[in-house]
Amino acid sequence: FVSVKMAAAQIKSFLIYNTTFGTREENEHEKLLYFYPDDMEMGKKMNLVGMSEALGNFTRAFSPQQSIEVLHTQKARRVFLNPEPDFYMSMSIFLPTRITKSDGKKATEYIDSAVLDKAVKEVLQQAYVMYKLLQGTMASTLKAQNREGLMQVMKAFYDQYIPTLDIANLNLIDSMIGLQFLPLEKTNYLRIQCFINQTEAYFPEIITSVFLHNQHLVWSGLDQADMRTVYRYLLGVLSSAQSDVTSNDFLFGPEDLSDPDSPISAPRLHVTLAGQPSPLPMIAYQCSGTTCCFFIHPDSLLDLDFYRRLQDYIQPKLTALDVRVAQKAAMRASLAATVSQDYPYDYVYFNHMNLAQKSTFLPLNRRKPTADSDDRRLASLCRSEEVQLMGDVQADFDTQPGSQREAEVLAKTHRDTWVVGRRSEQREYFLQLTNKPNANLIEINDEIRRLSQTHFGNIFLLD
Repeated sequence: FVSVKMAAAQIKSFLIYNTTFGTREENEHEKLLYFYPDDMEMGKKMNLVGMSEALGNFTRAFSPQQSIEVLHTQKARRVFLNPEPDFYMSMSIFLPTRITKSDGKKATEYIDSAVLDKAVKEVLQQAYVMYKLLQGTMASTLKAQNREGLMQVMKAFYDQYIPTLDIANLNLIDSMIGLQFLPLEKTNYLRIQCFINQTEAYFPEIITSVFLHNQHLVWSGLDQADMRTVYRYLLGVLSSAQSDVTSNDFLFGPEDLSDPDSPISAPRLHVTLAGQPSPLPMIAYQCSGTTCCFFIHPDSLLDLDFYRRLQDYIQPKLTALDVRVAQKAAMRASLAATVSQDYPYDYVYFNHMNLAQKSTFLPLNRRKPTADSDDRRLASLCRSEEVQLMGDVQADFDTQPGSQREAEVLAKTHRDTWVVGRRSEQREYFLQLTNKPNANLIEINDEIRRLSQTHFGNIFLLD
């Protein structure tokens, strides 16, 4: 009798340290600013800090401009990041395992190929940029609050952030942090832009705005890099607030406009304006499927009167816009459903230039599963042979010289599913065809051409 048990990847450790602290042996522990999990003894924590520092120093001897990024071991994967001068971050994850028992003997296999370097590196990068969005740079916090204050801020943030990471289901999508855009015809887009311009002119306190519909970006006045981080932050807020917010209400703002003592929540997000980081209060108002965010001048008085005037002004306009956009979105979704019946492809698309992202089968805005049934369903999808192969193809693209211009790979899995990866300039897409087990390369190429014409007809892809 042979039994097989699978264990998913999980976080082993997460640490942040600063090399300007603890320069003497007796106070070396002062280098460490944050460590997860906190219940590990200090000696083991400092061993990991010392190893990370030693690896960085060793690799810089060969590449002064670029330190170590990824370390592979038999049982774990460790990634490294130097986000700011003198500040270093490192995260280690246990590799997924396959434990086989036969005739009383147990064998453990560590599945190194199931973890994508690019996805794990992006998780660590996002852990920093999300901290920077909500708290500012680490250096600015250190300057304002000293070392102990910085450690308290990091602990408060990362103790909540790290448990939300879905390490077990990392896949191709996690290496493509992008934006989901909502395609609109010119008339409705101009209506939305006119609404934004009029609102910003009527309320001089507003510096810039963001407009979303059903978690898709329609318009943004933010820098592209800031928008990507703000977008991920908003998706988390919108997902958790769907059952708590009425059809017309502030996501960020006063809890009750009729109560003069109502608490007001307007988080200060650190975004870039005119090349300078600026902590700006953000107000978010939700009207059915539409969410409008306003970034306010930091010196503005945000009292209940301001929020009442803002709601009275934007609510009727947003209601009308929401109806128009929802009608067009429903028509587009119906057409897409009809097309997908004729062309049953599953694909993932990413544009590195404008960060546009699409997927027909992998969830783009997933959160860590809370129910066992959701976890099993997501795991079977994200850890499938086809999705892992797509990740391998993307990694192959990144290692090939000149791969940023044009590359293509076609492969067939053991389950007779065709997997295709194509990169053209800064655009790439990956698809799987499950209904063509006996097709040859010529027929698969014809299917790829049909897909490109159907779904990417207005996008330039080298053929």
